[in-house]
Amino acid sequence: MRLPSIRRYPDWLKITYKRLRRLLQKNSVPSHWEKAAVVKKFRKKYGLTVFVETGTYQGAMIKAINGLFKNIVSIELGKELFEKARQTFSRDRHIDIQRGDSGALLPF
Repeated sequence: MRLPSIRRYPDWLKITYKRLRRLLQKNSVPSHWEKAAVVKKFRKKYGLTVFVETGTYQGAMIKAINGLFKNIVSIELGKELFEKARQTFSRDRHIDIQRGDSGALLPF
């Protein structure tokens, strides 16, 4: 699998990308908790206030980081998963669940 060049992205994203790439090269996928720990670490280190996720699925990442970010945006392609996530997080005004293709919705 050929991975895209990361030269034009911010340093924090390059570091995350390199760590994930290293894990994938070992044929090892990081656990949900490992990914959540990285997100929390980077939020604190870089003072991030917005979290954007593609692939909401059952909302586990949102639940893990809820309360840490001013705004959370999650994009889900599947209709049923989108509706379930939208219902689950309907009371959280800082969480925006969107339905669609993240490749089309995101500005880059």
